[in-house]
Amino acid sequence: MTQRWLNHTLLFTALCLTAFACGPSQEELDAERAKVSQLNGELEKCRDKNKKMQAEMDTIEVKNTQMASRLKALGENVEELEGNLDETRRALDELRAREKQAQERLNTFKDLIAK
Repeated sequence: MTQRWLNHTLLFTALCLTAFACGPSQEELDAERAKVSQLNGELEKCRDKNKKMQAEMDTIEVKNTQMASRLKALGENVEELEGNLDETRRALDELRAREKQAQERLNTFKDLIAK
C-alpha cells in the first residue's frame, strides 16, 4: 500500500507540475492585463466621443428642423409676394393703358383747339 500511495503521490505531483508549466507565465498574464486595461481606456474614450457626437447631432437636427420651418415660412411669403407682384404689374399695365388713352384724348382736344 505504501508503494501504491507513493506512486499516486508522485503521479499527482508530476501532474500538478505539468499543469503549472503549461499555463501562461506571470509576465504574460501581466501583459494581457495591461492590454485589457489599455483597451478599456480606449473604449471609454470612444464612448465619451460618441456621447459628444450624439449631442452635436441632436443639436444639428434641432437647428435643421428650425431652419426648415423658417424656409417653409419664407417660401410661402415668397409665393405670396410673387402673387402681389403679379397683381401690381397687371395694375401698372392697366394704368399705363389708361394713361395712353388719356394722352390720346388730350392730343385730340389740343388738335381741335388749335384749328
